[in-house]
Amino acid sequence: HYPHLKHLGPDAQLEGGANDVLVLKRLLVEKFGFDPANITILSEAEGAKDGRKLPTFAGIKREVEAFVKRVPAKGQAFVMLSGHGSRQPEKPGFK
Repeated sequence: HYPHLKHLGPDAQLEGGANDVLVLKRLLVEKFGFDPANITILSEAEGAKDGRKLPTFAGIKREVEAFVKRVPAKGQAFVMLSGHGSRQPEKPGFK
């Protein structure tokens, strides 16, 4: 769900991206043997349980930086970004 779009009504609450992530996690674990401990999901649902798991700029940046440190040299990694977005004006001094 997209809390900032509530004023647009229920049709604006696109859930495809959130479902895609859960289906892919299940596939990675059940079919390809990935360890669930090595899968990080940032989502509204995960963020409701732990605020650090919200898909904010800061959260995504933090997790990508941690991810880069965890993957060994010449190791393999998989990254999936799923969802819908909207453009926001850049704040002064944003880097």
